[in-house]
Amino acid sequence: RDLGADQVLVAVGAERAAPDIPGADQDHVWSGDELRRLMTGDRAEEIAKRKLSFTQRTLMKAGNLAGVTDSSEAMQKLSRVWMPLGKRVTIIGGGLVGLELAEFLIARGRQVTVLESGSHLGRELAIVRRWR
Repeated sequence: RDLGADQVLVAVGAERAAPDIPGADQDHVWSGDELRRLMTGDRAEEIAKRKLSFTQRTLMKAGNLAGVTDSSEAMQKLSRVWMPLGKRVTIIGGGLVGLELAEFLIARGRQVTVLESGSHLGRELAIVRRWR
């Protein structure tokens, strides 16, 4: 009540805890945090050394030095030309984030499969999107 509001909604983001998936430590398996860090340059070199080829690391470094990773507009455009992901991508998790990632990758020519352990894809979309 000190804030002068009837209710306070805490929306500071979800806690991201990956489930224990056999093989998740392999080089071709990416977490959302790893992708985000690679694209933003946040400790990206340690990830790049494990997951990317020399050529891919060189492209990422050049983009970083040119300031491309500082521009979301440039990243959007360049991701249509090159991304450090293969043509066939499987996403584990069919919630809001997984489906948005699938949409993003499909728009960039990837063949995407979404795996969801629950009975419905995008269950939380009902709250966020359908009432607009």
